[in-house]
Amino acid sequence: MNYVHTFCDNPAMDETMGDRLRAARIKAGFPSARQAALRNKLPPSTYAAHENGQNDFGPADADLYAKAFKTTAAWLLTAEGPSTVGGNRKTKLLGEVGAGSVVEPFDDGYVEEIDLPPGAPLGAVAVRVRGSSMYPRYFDGERLFYVKDGRSPAELMGKECIIRLKSGGMLVKIIRPGTKKGHFTLESWSHDPLQNQAIDWAAPVRWTERV
Repeated sequence: MNYVHTFCDNPAMDETMGDRLRAARIKAGFPSARQAALRNKLPPSTYAAHENGQNDFGPADADLYAKAFKTTAAWLLTAEGPSTVGGNRKTKLLGEVGAGSVVEPFDDGYVEEIDLPPGAPLGAVAVRVRGSSMYPRYFDGERLFYVKDGRSPAELMGKECIIRLKSGGMLVKIIRPGTKKGHFTLESWSHDPLQNQAIDWAAPVRWTERV
């Protein structure tokens, strides 16, 4: 497969130990940091400070977290090596994302399990592009991988993102400021922008796979 890191959100520049810890916790099935800490008998305040980036953690804590979340200490600390114990490198293709008109996600949760790109964190998932408004950046049928890292749309200005609108549809667009408070302009490479859209969540595109 032809995997490509995107320039708009380079993991080497943006991703932290806390980001990888959060991704591992989510992949392991814990919806909140506090729940994960209590279930694994970890101090909630200490764990929260590690996940939100307030404090870095060392090898001893990385070993504890790796055991709790079925990942590897080396990956948590440096992003090097496999992100899963036993080398399981699968994730879910969740549905389709519009690169033109809005596309609704599939109703059954996900379409299929697919391979993760090399170096992708545990929390990465994928969607398939439908439409041509982001051509020549992204092609119809291409798979895009992203991680929901909790950043707000306002923190992702100028980045190419997978976007869930508050109306329910999914898009891949570049986020720009809107003219109404709490709304954003969604820019395409080859179509007119969508003005003043309300965004539920957004996540930068990290990897692409041309199929």
